[in-house]
Amino acid sequence: MELQKFVESFFTNLKAEWKNEGDVLVVTKINKEFEDYYGKKVPYKFVFSGEVKGDEELIAKGSSLLKVIAAFLENRGQTSLVKINFNFDKIDIEKFLKFKNCEIQSLTKENKFSKIVRFSFQTTFQYLNDKEQSISEISVGDEGVMDIHLEKYPLVEGKKTEIEIGDIKNHYLLAKDKLKLMLEPKIKRISDMLDRKLEKETIRIREHYKSQIKEIQLSLASKGKDEEVGDITSKLAKEEEFFIKDEEHKHSLNITNSLLNTTIIYYPIFYITLWLKNNQTTSSIQISYETFKKQLESVKCESCKNELREISLCAGGHVSCSSCLEKCRECGKDFCKACLTRTCSYCNKKLCSKCYGKCLKCGKIYCLQHVKKPEMKCVSCLKRCSCGNYSDKFEKCSCGREFCEKCREIIFIGGRKFCKNCSKLCNTCNKIYPLQEFSRCKNCKSETCNFPNKCKSCRRQLCMRFRD
Repeated sequence: MELQKFVESFFTNLKAEWKNEGDVLVVTKINKEFEDYYGKKVPYKFVFSGEVKGDEELIAKGSSLLKVIAAFLENRGQTSLVKINFNFDKIDIEKFLKFKNCEIQSLTKENKFSKIVRFSFQTTFQYLNDKEQSISEISVGDEGVMDIHLEKYPLVEGKKTEIEIGDIKNHYLLAKDKLKLMLEPKIKRISDMLDRKLEKETIRIREHYKSQIKEIQLSLASKGKDEEVGDITSKLAKEEEFFIKDEEHKHSLNITNSLLNTTIIYYPIFYITLWLKNNQTTSSIQISYETFKKQLESVKCESCKNELREISLCAGGHVSCSSCLEKCRECGKDFCKACLTRTCSYCNKKLCSKCYGKCLKCGKIYCLQHVKKPEMKCVSCLKRCSCGNYSDKFEKCSCGREFCEKCREIIFIGGRKFCKNCSKLCNTCNKIYPLQEFSRCKNCKSETCNFPNKCKSCRRQLCMRFRD
């Protein structure tokens, strides 16, 4: 099974076209370089067990194909450049984000490339006059070793002008460390098997020489040659150690790793500017999209800093979550908490930056209803006139009442101030006079003429000037 995986991995790395038809591996297309090296044209049909039929070739340890593959790989070490052809657009953004009170007006994007380095290693295990080979592929990115399957991605031939490869020494060292970890289970399995066989052979050798030494000792003792026992025993002990060391050498495991191929795989990271709009404002946000990880940079509410999946846009142009939006109590537009930082000192309304005024007298913030223009003073610092207006400039009538300049109820007559309640327009001379000057009618001398504006008898409206 491992042999079949090795061959399949080789043809996959060579970008050959192959398939399994039952127990037969059929290669239908391969590059001319390997065809010339192998000396055979496709199609190839390989079987790894069972009977061979027709033009099929049995692949077992020591077969010619394995020798060709090993020689081909050793002579072919190279570096290749591959690009993952990702794209990203408005419709892709909407898979990650929803836009509640706004929409994408347009977007611009810039590309920067990140790389993954894939190393292909051939490992050869030699032991007991046998040889096993395997191919391991290890991919290393900027964050360390990665598990990727390139066949899942849209690949195109890379261009050296698009990416600067730079130093990949650290990538290579990480790949070698990973290779050691990957090989550990197989090394342990083979080592345990060799240790068991070595122990068995060692016991056999020691039993053999133990038996020989015993026989020789008995034989020499019966012949009265006890003095020769020591020399022969020493000689046999040396032979025993020689054969044990020979078995240790035979049962040792020799491992060689060769770098067959280095593939630089690069892919774009998109840096995107999104232009958003609603019926109140337009704004932009910058985000990045890591295409390989399919990961969009998180967008956070500018008020509460929580990560957003639904984006709202406040009238101040800030990205916000819906819970952080509130209406300005003056203009009714939606603002985030960062914008509604002002409160009317009189009525406690929350206000945006365009819907407040600062009292020039007390310095406090007020809504437009409670700060008066053009004075720019608040209702607490102004006095309300009987006409309903607020002012800090009043005129006082001789009757004691006060009136603001706007209501214009103060009239100057003969250097004195009179309000409208204390003055009257004479219908005869068409001039305004103090009310007390409209006396009883002296024309008809009526005793009942007690109406101060018109004579109750002749109905004439008289002023001082025309009384007589």
